[in-house]
Amino acid sequence: MALRDQPYIPLYIQDFLTDEKLIECTASATGVYIRLMCLMHKSDQYGKILLKQKDKQNTEQNTEQNTEQNTEQNIRQVKNFARKIAKNMPYKIDEIESALTELIEEKVLYIEGDSLCQKRMIKDNDISEKRSKSGKKGRVSSLSKDSGVNFAQAKPQAKPQAKPQAKPQANTEYENEYENEYENKRIEKGGMGEKERKDVYPDDFENFFVAYHKVTGLSKSDKKPAFNHWKKLTKAEKQKAADNIQPFYDSLKNKEYCKKCRTYLSDKSFNDEFKINPADDPSKPRFMC
Repeated sequence: MALRDQPYIPLYIQDFLTDEKLIECTASATGVYIRLMCLMHKSDQYGKILLKQKDKQNTEQNTEQNTEQNTEQNIRQVKNFARKIAKNMPYKIDEIESALTELIEEKVLYIEGDSLCQKRMIKDNDISEKRSKSGKKGRVSSLSKDSGVNFAQAKPQAKPQAKPQAKPQANTEYENEYENEYENKRIEKGGMGEKERKDVYPDDFENFFVAYHKVTGLSKSDKKPAFNHWKKLTKAEKQKAADNIQPFYDSLKNKEYCKKCRTYLSDKSFNDEFKINPADDPSKPRFMC
């Protein structure tokens, strides 16, 4: 089933709450963003809002000014998107325009040509379509092998009326999140086996990555970008990053907004001053790289 045909959005709560880009946005911008994702869920191009020719205003006037700077064109596009979206939202146009400007500046959304895009939704839709195509090919191949008939070339016959069946229970949010996370890793690694995965990530990083998520309890969906930051650290920094996982987590006032592993490494949060030091507190585990 296409994602747009589902009655819900696959919103991953932990990713949403810890998105460092979205955290920088105001409450009003976040409210517009949630409703905008609902519109993108039902859009013809999943994860995108297309600006049609009839939605554009004042785009052909003052041609000399239009070609001076790309920023002016982006401002006009935001205004046009705000007018279009306002038809489906209970907000004023200037409120929507302000929110879109903020979301684009923080790179929560981006404009590509005449489309307003949300990266995660587009990626999820691509994975869904790949699964659908793969499943159809597998079913046709299996039926052809069992019956000796090439179903891909056979003429369609009248389909008998099927008896109504009970609607299968929808996957829970956590099942969907786990399934998507696993599929993303499988596609990124090209279906590599366990032996090949160990060759990609060395033992010191594997030990650190497992330790970080064991302490924080976060989703392990950012392994590849985390490893990219890990490679840039010195040996001393790597050891310090591993030693200060527990002190860093203990120092957080609100554990729900704990940084993802990649952000912990890119910001070098392990260099912060913590009240608890692993060397002074033997009860806290020390993870060796």
